[in-house]
Amino acid sequence: MFTRRFSLTLGLLSAFAVVGNLAGPVNVQAQQTGQQATSQTASKSTAQEDGPVAITPRTNKPATDINAPKPLAQNHFGNFGMPLLNSKGDLAFVGRFASEKGENGFGSGLFVRKANGSWSYVRDGEAGLNFKSPIWSIHQVSLSENGDVVFSATLDEKAKPFSVSGGAADVSAGIKQSGIFIKTAEGVKSLYQMGQEIPNNPATYIGFSNASINSKGTMAFVGTYTDPDGRGLFILEDGKLNIVARSGQKTPAGEQTQYSEHFYPTAINERGEVALFIRISGGGGIFVRRAKGMEVIALQDKPSPIPGSNYIGFGNRTPAISNSGGVAFVGFTDGEKPGRILFYKGDGPTEVAVRSGDTVPGMTATFSDFNMPSVNSKGEIAFVGNYAGRGRGVFVKTAEGIEPIALYEKPVPGLDPKDERNIFNNFLNPVINDNGDVTFMAQIKNASVGIFFKKKGEPLKLVARTGDPAPFK
Repeated sequence: MFTRRFSLTLGLLSAFAVVGNLAGPVNVQAQQTGQQATSQTASKSTAQEDGPVAITPRTNKPATDINAPKPLAQNHFGNFGMPLLNSKGDLAFVGRFASEKGENGFGSGLFVRKANGSWSYVRDGEAGLNFKSPIWSIHQVSLSENGDVVFSATLDEKAKPFSVSGGAADVSAGIKQSGIFIKTAEGVKSLYQMGQEIPNNPATYIGFSNASINSKGTMAFVGTYTDPDGRGLFILEDGKLNIVARSGQKTPAGEQTQYSEHFYPTAINERGEVALFIRISGGGGIFVRRAKGMEVIALQDKPSPIPGSNYIGFGNRTPAISNSGGVAFVGFTDGEKPGRILFYKGDGPTEVAVRSGDTVPGMTATFSDFNMPSVNSKGEIAFVGNYAGRGRGVFVKTAEGIEPIALYEKPVPGLDPKDERNIFNNFLNPVINDNGDVTFMAQIKNASVGIFFKKKGEPLKLVARTGDPAPFK
């Protein structure tokens, strides 16, 4: 990074500028172009008196690879952002699709598939109720229990000029205006934008991420600001905006500890709570913003629930929080049996949910690591579990045990089982709702990605994948 102040501003700006690419395991541009084979012309050889004579003509390789991804048709999906799910069964995600009008040949939109199977969306090119410039690119999205959608996006206009602390030069060149937006039954509305002043603070916003909202209208987001430079977790509640944790602020973990600018928050729950991993001076920790203030759940180099062991890290991994306030998180521990452990903190002490070395259901293999947990109000946890080298899968931990939902190199439902490439390869962001339904994003070995949904008690289904038409009207 550059100097601390300058890097905090420009480094984060760079991240916001490219976030429209969407995190995901598949390179969308590769999907669009495919491979183009070059024909080769056989060279003529001079006949030699005692040279070999060909008995059969030479067979040339096919000009095209039949397994190469086919070019995407207009308005067909290429890639996706992480899916979200509420307890009504509504499912939301950001999708990128082939578009002549979009950025680098791709458009973006947020898509909501309602429980009844109908679709709604917001896509690039749209304007809103209180902003005139059209949406240029949609980034992250959050879905509330009542179906409202909050998202971050850039607009097709230049960012307002701004400088960083210690300098007067305008550093906004090449950056588009961005902000936080909400979609309700009335339409799309801008809530916050770059250049807007922070209430009761001399700084102005220069970037946003991780915006979320609950059914009561309480909203949370991470805001980056300048002059003075910094980053913090903001909560909008009852019409009042507060910064509840910011870089440089002392933490409840001890007088000598301060928050860094690295925040990894969950979406806000129905009680107005947010769980987050934050790097702090001296390590990192898992915290929860409760109504009474910031609560410390776990700290690096402090005792874990396992006798004789301490937390030695959290892998910069975002925890999970339920609507009832329960928290699931991954921690690494030392001691006689060091390992990687999925913990759960409900109303009582923190407990071990699953740990490395536990047997994977239906296998002789054992778990080695855990990622991307999601927890519901019953304490049921969906997670990505690693095992046996490259093995991985989506699992749900309930009171009855651990249920596999989808596994590495197993057939993908809805695709031709005769094609050996139609098997799962990787998994991202499983989400479980209070009904026990699960959604997740997966990479398939046929060079595509998809969004999947499993209603509790029913088979796993494919909702959308690379090459499918976007549900535009």
